[in-house]
Amino acid sequence: MAELLLQVGAHPTYEDGDILHCFTDRRILHVHSQMACSPRVHPDRAPRTGHATRGRLVRGSVFEDLRALMCKYRFERISRHEVRRTDLVTLNEEIFSNTPRTVDGRNQHIAVELFVNRRLAHDNHYIFGAPGAEVWYGLTKTPSLSELEDLWTRIEAETSDLRSAHTKYPLSPRERARHLPIAHEDVSEQQAANLVEPIHDNETDPDHPILLKKRQHGMDYAAIYPTKVTDITNPKKIVDLRDESPRTAVDIIDKAVK
Repeated sequence: MAELLLQVGAHPTYEDGDILHCFTDRRILHVHSQMACSPRVHPDRAPRTGHATRGRLVRGSVFEDLRALMCKYRFERISRHEVRRTDLVTLNEEIFSNTPRTVDGRNQHIAVELFVNRRLAHDNHYIFGAPGAEVWYGLTKTPSLSELEDLWTRIEAETSDLRSAHTKYPLSPRERARHLPIAHEDVSEQQAANLVEPIHDNETDPDHPILLKKRQHGMDYAAIYPTKVTDITNPKKIVDLRDESPRTAVDIIDKAVK
């Protein structure tokens, strides 16, 4: 099931009822995975050696599993001057050093000692491993729903967190008071992106489209929830309808359709 966050009332940019955000199951699970594995929120789930905040992260933690899901590359220091980069999708490997060489169509090199030391100088860095054998991850990618479900199997096995208690997108009290969160039938990632698209005038000047409306899609929440309108429009009240029956595509208004 997905979630929508609707604009409530007048706003300088958005119209009443605009769909501000659409949170898919995958996105909801992703944000809770990040919170469940965060070194800042749960330092015990990302243990470090030595210094409490600047020590190297211990390998094999659930946090490293999350980094591996979120990044395309793993970098492993294999000598004083060399790093092995592994593509976690294709498993292709490349070796980088302080000598420039052409990789991926461009000259690349790395000063390993300088790179690692700079990272270690910052609190809560993401460097794993031991001195001289550091490991880190790079080039962010979007993990799939099935990958996140597998990660949560481990999170549940190793922590007190339950996936069943993390099914809603984390919204602050202020966000829930000023906007309207509702449940919606499941949508794909592409459908979710389409629901928050703006409307542009592409005809007047195709090279410089003119923004007409911040959102193409919205909902008439007053018609859908007539008995709750007074509470919904009261900025001092929190109305969260994500536990009610999910709405469907028939409830969505396409403002580009005349």
